[in-house]
Amino acid sequence: MQSRTVYLEQIHPFVGRPVIKVFTGIRRSGKSCLLRQAAALWKSLHPKGSPLFLDMELPENGHFRKEGMLASHLASLPRHKGERAIFIDEAQEIPQWERIVNGLLKAGEWDIYLTGSNAHLLSSELATLLSGRYVEIHVLPLSYREHLDFRDASDSAEEFQLFLRMGGLPGLHELPDLERPRLQYLSAVQDSVLLRDVIERNAIRDPRTLESVVDFVYDNIGSFTTAKSMSDYLKSQRIGISVVTLQGYLRALEASFAIYQAKRYDIKGRRMLEIQSKYYLADLGLRTSRLGARDRDIAGQLENVVYLELLRRGHKVSVGRLGELEVDFVAEREGKLMYVQVASTILEEKTREREFRSLEAIPDNYPKLVVSLDAHESHQGGIPHLPLRRFLLDP
Repeated sequence: MQSRTVYLEQIHPFVGRPVIKVFTGIRRSGKSCLLRQAAALWKSLHPKGSPLFLDMELPENGHFRKEGMLASHLASLPRHKGERAIFIDEAQEIPQWERIVNGLLKAGEWDIYLTGSNAHLLSSELATLLSGRYVEIHVLPLSYREHLDFRDASDSAEEFQLFLRMGGLPGLHELPDLERPRLQYLSAVQDSVLLRDVIERNAIRDPRTLESVVDFVYDNIGSFTTAKSMSDYLKSQRIGISVVTLQGYLRALEASFAIYQAKRYDIKGRRMLEIQSKYYLADLGLRTSRLGARDRDIAGQLENVVYLELLRRGHKVSVGRLGELEVDFVAEREGKLMYVQVASTILEEKTREREFRSLEAIPDNYPKLVVSLDAHESHQGGIPHLPLRRFLLDP
């Protein structure tokens, strides 16, 4: 079991503290393994403690899906003199889990850790019940650095292309190093996300139209769009869907953590704009399994990789506008900004000028950066350019 230290470091300060620790993220992003690693960490700090681990995807725990069963089971357990902890994988599968967990927290006898594959895990009801007494650790698929670690490989153009094509779901690295079984695995994960976290959870009655929306989003990563423009395009393909219904589908896909919305940010006015957004995917491998490899939109794929990397580093990420100019990403962390432009290459003078011009026009002194697939570092007007793979490996 590979250790994902970036997430364990986030959880460590809260071990044994009276807050609920919640791992969220798309299915098969590695939450279950992290929960087991958190359990091992807890046990190492409380060697005489008593941890309880419940994996709600295992058949033997199916009876806990019936209302009241988990509460009865916990009440029947003998009192333990030492520390106690409960680890629940896919907690949203348990009816009324919010109230059960809230009761455990109030009793003060349990250290509580959960995972969930849907944003409704942290719904307004839970937030009200717990009054901010939880911490969320959002788990993304593997970064490029983790991809290399899992494969015990060195950085190379070939490894990065593999990462772009197959994505970063940890389960890939338990399979033979062959494309067909990996694509079959990715397709199965894709189906599970759509069926269990989108269609069933949201009672969607037209799965085919939902799949058309998914295909559109997957095929237009990194492009400005609106629900109205999506609806108009689908109607041109004889797929009738209202703007309201489409917005509901997009919210459901976001709630499953399959896609992320990057809103537009007015750099000069320092405010978010409601018109037009970009969508990025939790994992490019799921896109490959559905649409096949598409090299023609390499720019969008590279943006997707950088977007996820900025999220991993703790930034809130939007796309920037400065008058008529666009900035790929405005990344905010702890009140400080960073501006990032992404390109496949800046070797051509026209492209280089376009990428740097937007950053040079920003009238503040926050860090600015251009990244591309080009192999050598450079700079222009005090703004650095980094090879993309170096940016990913050297935070």
